[in-house]
Amino acid sequence: MGITYTPIDFDRIEQRARHLQRTIFKERVPEVDSLSALIDLLEPEVWASTLGVSLIPSDNLGSFGSRGDRYQVAGVLNRRTRTVSVLRTLPIETQRFTASHELGHLDLNDVPGQDVFHRDRPIDGQAPDARLPPHERRANHFGACWLMPRKLVISQFILTFGPPPFVLDDDSAQLFFSSDQVVLRRSPGLSKPAYEIAKAESFASINPFASMASRFRVSAGAMARRLLELNLLLDRRAFR
Repeated sequence: MGITYTPIDFDRIEQRARHLQRTIFKERVPEVDSLSALIDLLEPEVWASTLGVSLIPSDNLGSFGSRGDRYQVAGVLNRRTRTVSVLRTLPIETQRFTASHELGHLDLNDVPGQDVFHRDRPIDGQAPDARLPPHERRANHFGACWLMPRKLVISQFILTFGPPPFVLDDDSAQLFFSSDQVVLRRSPGLSKPAYEIAKAESFASINPFASMASRFRVSAGAMARRLLELNLLLDRRAFR
């Protein structure tokens, strides 16, 4: 049963996501023999089944908004029928985050004033959400915590880049051989460097590897935000 949230209580939201994940992992531990198998258990379809929700792919969910400012509908939550419909023509990373966002609304009991239907535009977890209503920010955070669990992200980060925080300076930036050096070394703030690190497929002398984003089947932007939320990067570049 969901919990009603009023302020942006990110810690409690993450605790709720972890509780659901532990329930699923405990039931299916024998199936987990690799990172890929573990990520399979984080697919929105598994979560939906646990909640007793039908996840339905759709070719067209219409649009909404005023005449001059209309948006494609990417996800629809129907509380009465306990269904979540997701537009399947979107990139798979966007489908997964949109579905997790809608399931977050349902689990948190967190769409004020809308008893049955709730519609959302495409969501891939990378856009800044400071201007969004609180219930949309909560659903975004739930989606991020579900698809990118704290402990699992940190463990994969350590395997690739060493113990956090990863210190980004002129020397370490050069170790990302295939990444944009201008962004890593000169871009103000850490948002753009985090994006480069999230999608990096080589580092130091390590053989090419799957990027952090691709391992978790999310967009590079979504993974970049999660790396920053978890304080895995430290900016020590000389130009700051």
